[in-house]
Amino acid sequence: LQGVYTGNDLAWSGFSAPFICGQLLSIPSDPRGVSGDIHCFSLSQDGELLTCLLLDISGHGPAISALSERIETPLKNLLDDRDNRVLLQALNKLLVDMELAGQFATAVAGTFDMASRIWKYAYAGHPNMLLFENGGWTELITAGDHGIPAGIVADAVFYQYEYELKAGDRLLLYTDGATDICLPAGKRLGTQGLVEMLNVLGPADPKTTLVKLVDELVHVNTSDVFVDDITLLLLECI
Repeated sequence: LQGVYTGNDLAWSGFSAPFICGQLLSIPSDPRGVSGDIHCFSLSQDGELLTCLLLDISGHGPAISALSERIETPLKNLLDDRDNRVLLQALNKLLVDMELAGQFATAVAGTFDMASRIWKYAYAGHPNMLLFENGGWTELITAGDHGIPAGIVADAVFYQYEYELKAGDRLLLYTDGATDICLPAGKRLGTQGLVEMLNVLGPADPKTTLVKLVDELVHVNTSDVFVDDITLLLLECI
């Protein structure tokens, strides 16, 4: 990984940096292969800080995909900031200024410091990320405020938290297209369902884990065509 990378289309790629590696899978629901989810990565010039941003624009379909294309380029200029609160504030201003007629976006921003192995993160109304440590997956519960989705009010406030990762720990960042899958009984898969699914899969490298996870999501969805965009970002501290 070098420099800044952003995308809002069908993606299946891996990257590595000192002390951390990642595997990304983005599955658009739009047949054109363009998603309302946007994924962004940036490695600082000194190679000491990895920044990740996952953005989920409300709704899905061609109109939302076109909106994500408008947002993607300006996002590249936001990834230089090392404070995730400031990054989300800038994202919020970008969306408010675009006057999106009721559209908003949930987001999670995180930075990994190679020297300290500290993961700092902030939410804009986004689902909790999942944590793998000590042989099992759990929801990484944050005691503080998740903030509100970006693009709703101009003066929104966001909060930053941190977690110290150890070698072998993993984080899964995802959009709610995965957890909103309807089960045969009519219930949503939900976050707990996703956690249970991951724990059943057993140990594997990040790439294999995502392959197995998507196979399971296709199974419970009873189709490989999803109603909403799904983006999965699996990070591993090494």
